[in-house]
Amino acid sequence: MIDRHSFARSKPRIFGFGALVALTLAVSCSPDGPTPSAPRGESLQPRHVFSDAPSLVGDALAGRVRRGEQDEMLRLEAQLPGFGGFFIDSLGEVVVYMRSSDEFTPANVRALLHLKYAARPEAPVRSVMAPAARARILEGAYALSELIATENRIVSRAMGIKGIVGVGTSLIRNRVKVGFRDSLSMTRGLDAIASAGVPLAALIPEVWGELRLEATWKSKIRPTRGGIGIHVRNQTAMPNWGAAGSHGFNVRTSNGTNYFMTASHVAQNYRGINGLTGDTVFQYDRAWPGTPIGVIELNPAWNTGASCPFDSTTQTGADMCTEADVALGRFIGGVTGERKIGTSVYEGQNGQPGTQDINGYYPIQGVLSPEFVMTSTHGVHKSGQTTGTTTGEIDVPLTTIFVTAGFPSAPPPPSNHLYLALQNVARVAHAGHGGGDSGGAVFAGNGSPYYALGIHVGGDGTISNGICNAGVNCAFYFARWDRIEARFGLGPLNPNTVQ
Repeated sequence: MIDRHSFARSKPRIFGFGALVALTLAVSCSPDGPTPSAPRGESLQPRHVFSDAPSLVGDALAGRVRRGEQDEMLRLEAQLPGFGGFFIDSLGEVVVYMRSSDEFTPANVRALLHLKYAARPEAPVRSVMAPAARARILEGAYALSELIATENRIVSRAMGIKGIVGVGTSLIRNRVKVGFRDSLSMTRGLDAIASAGVPLAALIPEVWGELRLEATWKSKIRPTRGGIGIHVRNQTAMPNWGAAGSHGFNVRTSNGTNYFMTASHVAQNYRGINGLTGDTVFQYDRAWPGTPIGVIELNPAWNTGASCPFDSTTQTGADMCTEADVALGRFIGGVTGERKIGTSVYEGQNGQPGTQDINGYYPIQGVLSPEFVMTSTHGVHKSGQTTGTTTGEIDVPLTTIFVTAGFPSAPPPPSNHLYLALQNVARVAHAGHGGGDSGGAVFAGNGSPYYALGIHVGGDGTISNGICNAGVNCAFYFARWDRIEARFGLGPLNPNTVQ
C-alpha cells in the first residue's frame, strides 16, 4: 500500500490520476461544502459525538447549504424532534424513521411531510413524495442530526484511520455506514472510531475494498449524447498521450449556453494539472485519434490543504478534495449535443457489465436528488464507454470517500501520490463499472423518460482488466447534481430533453 500521507502539502498544483485510471471516482470541495473538520488544536479527549447534532439543525434553519436535500430533512427535524429521515422503498412508498415520542402521532408526522413536500416547486419531487400522506413510520434509534454528526466526526478523524475508504449516513438503515479496505482494517478502524467519541451501535461497518479512479461505446455518432466514449488530449503539450473517459449529460444554462459534462479528473489527469482547461475532447472513430467534438472550458480546481478533511490528532489530512469531480466542455462549430441518455441493449445487473451494443437514446424529463430515488435493486443506472449501462441501488445517498491516486509528472513512488477525499458523493451498490466510465451519465427510472442524478466518478470492488469483477460486491459513486450546480455557480444546469 502506498503511504497516503507521503505527498508534501506544499505542492498543490500537481495533480493527476494516471496510476488509477480504472476507478470512477472524483472529489471536490466548494465553499458551501460539508461541515468543516475539527480545529487543529482540538482536545485529544473528544466530546460525545451527539453533542454536535443541535448545531447541524441550527445551521440548516439558518439556510446554510451543506448536504442538499438532507438540509431540508434537518429543517423538518426542527419541527419533529427525533425525526431520522425518510427514504422511498421499492414500491414507491415513503418510509420515515422516528424515535418514540408521546408528543407526535403518526398522523402528525404524515401531515407535516405532506404539507412540506406538496409545496415543493419541482414537479418530480411532488410526484415522488405524493405518498407522504400515508407514509409508513418505523421506529428509529437515532435522529438524522445525530447520524450526520457521527458521519462528520468520523470524516474529521479519517486521515488517522488506516484502511478506511468511505463513510456516509444510510437513510434506509438509520445508521452510519463505514467502508474499509479489508476485515483487518475494519477491526482496527472501529477501535479508532470508538476512541473519537462515536458509539459503535450507530454504525454499520462493511468491507468495500480498494477505491480506484475510472470512460465500448466508442462509436462515431452525431449528435453526441450521454455515455459515448471520449478522449482528452493535447498533441502539442503531450504528444502520443491522452486520457479516456465518457461523455456525460448535455446541459443548458438559464441564459441559453450549452455545455457537455465529463469527470474533471479525465480532463486533467494526463498532464497532472489541477483545474486544467483548454484541451481538446475527441470522440472515438475508426481511426486514431478520432473526431474532435469540443474543448474543456470550465474546470474549477480542486481544493487543497486546510479546506479538506484534517485529523487534528495525527496532524494529517487529505491533499486534495472536491464535491463535484465534473468539468464542462463547449462543442466546436458543426458539432451538436442532444440532451438524451444512451442505454445498452442488455443492461448489466448484479455487478455485471452491460453489452457494448447501444439500444437507443431516450429523453430526460428532470433532475432528482438520490434521496428521492426508490431503493429498488435496479433503480439507478450508469452509461459509460467501458461497461455500457449498468444498474444498482442507492446505498448511501451522501458519503465521503478516500482514495490514493498517482500522477505521471513526478518523482517515483511514494512521493508521486496524493491522498484524496471525495465529499458528498452518492454510493450505488451491486453495480458494475470499469476504467473509462468516468464522466458517464447516472440516471434513475425504469424506462424512458429518465431523471438525471449526476456524473459517474469512481468505484470499488475487485478490479480485473479494468473492470470490477466482484459481482454484487461492486459499487460505483457519482457526483450529485445539486453539488455539481453549486460547484459551477451558473444556476440550474438543465439536462431536460424538451426544455
